[in-house]
Amino acid sequence: MKEKRAGFTVGTMICATVVSKLLGMLRQIMLAKRLGGGVYAVAFSAASKIPLSVFDILLSAAIVACFVPFYSDKLRRDEKNARLFSSSFFTLTLLTSTVIAVLGAAFSRQILSVCAPNLTEEAAVLGAKLLSVMFPMIIFTGAAYVLVGIMQSRGSFILPALVSSVSNLAMIIYLAAAKNAESEKSMLVLSAIYVGSWALQFVTLAVPLAIKKQFPKPTLRIRGKGLSPALKMVPSVMAGAWLLPACSLLLTFFATFVSDSAVAEFDYSSAIWLMASGVLTYGVCNFILPSLSRIFSGGDEREFSSRLTKAVTAAFALSLPVSVGLYLLSDNIVCMLYLRGNFGAESAVSCGEILRYLAFSVPFFCVYEVLSRGFFARKSAVPPMIASLVGIGAFAICGSVFVFGFDGGARGLAIAYGIAYVAASLTLFIFTSTKIRGFFGKALLLPTAEIMASGALGAAFAAFLRRFFEKNAVNLSVFQNFLVCAIVFSGECVVYLICISILRGITRNKSKEV
Repeated sequence: MKEKRAGFTVGTMICATVVSKLLGMLRQIMLAKRLGGGVYAVAFSAASKIPLSVFDILLSAAIVACFVPFYSDKLRRDEKNARLFSSSFFTLTLLTSTVIAVLGAAFSRQILSVCAPNLTEEAAVLGAKLLSVMFPMIIFTGAAYVLVGIMQSRGSFILPALVSSVSNLAMIIYLAAAKNAESEKSMLVLSAIYVGSWALQFVTLAVPLAIKKQFPKPTLRIRGKGLSPALKMVPSVMAGAWLLPACSLLLTFFATFVSDSAVAEFDYSSAIWLMASGVLTYGVCNFILPSLSRIFSGGDEREFSSRLTKAVTAAFALSLPVSVGLYLLSDNIVCMLYLRGNFGAESAVSCGEILRYLAFSVPFFCVYEVLSRGFFARKSAVPPMIASLVGIGAFAICGSVFVFGFDGGARGLAIAYGIAYVAASLTLFIFTSTKIRGFFGKALLLPTAEIMASGALGAAFAAFLRRFFEKNAVNLSVFQNFLVCAIVFSGECVVYLICISILRGITRNKSKEV
């Protein structure tokens, strides 16, 4: 009964996450239509990445990995203690994020020149103005993350999964209503709306918590009981979660040396990549972290290992066909989503190539995220920290070599980005296999082998189907590109699922014979 309930919750969370991500994708589609790949798009893409990346580097992991395990543990023991802890943590988060926001807005030009050093003068001047407007979003982002942690620890997963829909809708409504987005004034308004959309997320989470009297009240006692052990984990946890935001900033840095429009093109392509990889991964991850934290607190090592193994194989099984689909259908996906308005054929071809070479990293991203949650649930942040630093180092080295050494352009930069996740996930996999007893065994190896064999057959069938359609996606209409994607990806999934079912049936029969 519990497994059915867990499966239903994960399924509902994935559906909620899909809705949020689809709205996020619609927001990107409307931005691409309005701004294309020109100077306004480059300025907005560069500026909008920085505040959230800074937040992810300095605060995000500390909230998710330090707050949730400790809060879940206290909630299981004593409700009053848990509330005092959440109030102290919430207040500290607000103070820290406010300081970062003020400093970021004050030094926006200098920060942009470091993160995106080779922008054109026009894009750099506008980007600095947009960045100074956007930095305060960190305050609302930090507050919202703490509220999400409270809800998830109390078993409420659906609203946190849906909450980004609110901010995406706010942006979509503005982009649909705005008559002109291609002016400095319009871009400043767009940036303000972007900040307001995060404030809307916070309010959406705060209201139900306030009604239930679970909202963390700001307090002057920020050194509350139990806060010190959580804060001791912050430095290593922060480094453990640097991979995605640090690679995002490095991607922007290197992209400014590829071409004038590369920053915006990588932003559009990585949005598709993150949607494809993030929907399934975060649906699993957001559910398992509080669950694994409770299991670890209860001291059941065997159940912890079993649950983590299932989560890893589930993430790998879900992400592999998506990775193949992105590789084979990258041009069709980009043209279907973006090819309209100011987004022309040249940008579509560039984005399609970028997405094609990002595709192979999807399974590695998913495995890395799941394994990181496993260590955070154990209150062990050193392995994710080392894996993260390995991945960042790999990207910095490979990006420098491919962009500056071999002049690999957008293709080389996309490959370097993927290598970062390969290096990080393999490093963390080695740590998991050696530190968590029972993880590396038959329960992991057999399903993985079944998934890989089924994935190979599904990919072969999808490649066979793709040959029957027009190769140049730019020549196809939106509906024709959709049809190609639907037929090829559906065919791949059908073959993939049939193969997995057959292989699992064979495995079960052999187990019964033994």
